[in-house]
Amino acid sequence: MSCVVSLLPIPTPVGPLHIEFSQTVNLKNVEAENPEIREGGRYTPQDCRALQKVAIIIPFRNRDEHLKYWLYYLHPILQRQQLDYGVYVINQIFEGKVGQDFELGPEEGWDPGVLTSRLPLPQGLMLTPQKVRLCKEKQDGEETFNRAKLLNIGFTEALKEYDYDCFVFSDVDLIPMDDRNTYKCYSQPRHLSVSMDKFGFRLPYNQYFGGVSALNKEQFQKINGFPNNYWGWGGEDDDIYNRLLFKGMRISRPDATIGKCRMIRHSRDHKNEPNPQRFNKIAHTRETMNSDGLNSLSYKVVKTDKFPLYTKITVDIGSPKS
Repeated sequence: MSCVVSLLPIPTPVGPLHIEFSQTVNLKNVEAENPEIREGGRYTPQDCRALQKVAIIIPFRNRDEHLKYWLYYLHPILQRQQLDYGVYVINQIFEGKVGQDFELGPEEGWDPGVLTSRLPLPQGLMLTPQKVRLCKEKQDGEETFNRAKLLNIGFTEALKEYDYDCFVFSDVDLIPMDDRNTYKCYSQPRHLSVSMDKFGFRLPYNQYFGGVSALNKEQFQKINGFPNNYWGWGGEDDDIYNRLLFKGMRISRPDATIGKCRMIRHSRDHKNEPNPQRFNKIAHTRETMNSDGLNSLSYKVVKTDKFPLYTKITVDIGSPKS
């Protein structure tokens, strides 16, 4: 139960869901099908008082199509779960190599006319669709991706907007296959994506804490948040597991049936190659966790966009060298 029930009927979970990615998602249709979602991706149950205020944090870069599927599937699920929630997409860029700042949501596309209206372009400069794509590639994450740092930023920025007490950290390419897998917090840190199709619907190893996880505010602060120094793919979720373990917490999980989820297949992103330092860093979590995390977090908010289905916070998080 995710809320204190009133006398009015409330939606109930339906159980196993059919999840597939062959159909194109139109976000205007998603908006029309979810009329109770407020600007910025906020929802509050009308028929009961939610027991938790949940911020869903998505680390992001160049995954517009994946985000469409996530919004299409998750908003109905989260409403059936009767959560008081907000969706925050934390978009990584690096301003150091870009002359202009611009961001459009996936529903706006990359129309040069729309883009030109947003930018103080130099006289005589004309944008073609090819130039727009090039600018987008340069703007959205010229530097190496840093998932855990983006999650720290999402935690920090979401609390500036609302008194959230639960934080669900979700990759944009993971969709739950059962809506009884409630996106809320528990007495112990919760690992929600326990049974991925990518891994044959089983845990790859017992300490695995990647994909989708939930921590309440106190749990997150107790471990000093997540590490900021994992640039590139891999390692940060094992570091997070170590932090929880060293602070006397244990991982809770749904069973393998309810915890099933499907991943949107894709090739590894540019500038997200495996981090060659990850194993050495994981081995030193105990020494680094008190100085690397929320108390050492630095970034710049470039832009905040309130779209109908989500809040997009574009941030410059620097580079591995900075």
